[in-house]
Amino acid sequence: MTRRVLIVLIVLSCAGCGGEAADAEEPAEAGTLRGLARDAWTERGVPRALVCVERGGLYVNNRWVDEEGRTTVGNPSFAFGAIADDSGVFEVHLPGARAGLHVFADGYRYGAERVSVDGDIEATVLLEPNLPKDSVPIVSDLILDPAMVAPGATFRLRVVVFAGSALDPLSEEVLAIQPETHACAALDPPAPGSPGVAFPDGEWSRTLVAPSAPGQYETFLVVSTEGCITSDRVSAVLTVK
Repeated sequence: MTRRVLIVLIVLSCAGCGGEAADAEEPAEAGTLRGLARDAWTERGVPRALVCVERGGLYVNNRWVDEEGRTTVGNPSFAFGAIADDSGVFEVHLPGARAGLHVFADGYRYGAERVSVDGDIEATVLLEPNLPKDSVPIVSDLILDPAMVAPGATFRLRVVVFAGSALDPLSEEVLAIQPETHACAALDPPAPGSPGVAFPDGEWSRTLVAPSAPGQYETFLVVSTEGCITSDRVSAVLTVK
């Protein structure tokens, strides 16, 4: 049975996104999350919105921290990815559990919400357009090294990221999303950072595993700040052969 859930993302409220531990919960049935990304002002679908799903809850604590509580490695809870079609509709298959839904679109503030997967569910996500005062983070020099690999081989993704304003630092959500494989991964920061304090500008990177099937896979990179301002996406194509 598909359960319909209205998820309203109040994106102004997601600043200061502190971590939380994944909650213990009863086993639940895996299912397909079918979502609609919709403009909160016009109620029209937001085409090509990017989606990253976090396992275990929303803003789950990153276990890769140093003795001072500073994040040193990209949060492994970010695991599943998708992209909306031209009507704003997206689908992603998830294990039965609590999860955090993260949605990004060019020209919109980033939004997030908790969901619980116990069989198939549906969600409508409302996204707030950027305001004139918003300073959008800058993403450049996305590199896949190498850009052509054998099936299942590793490659290094590197990208240069700058916050749009010194008053609104980067969050840990510097995310690579590969819709064809429904994968998402958080990149490692260039130096330790702390949610709500500052993640540094510079080159973020992550070693990833290529898909097992030959083909061309577009990998998107999107960034958000602690104030929920989203970068314009960039992308590069990984060739597996």
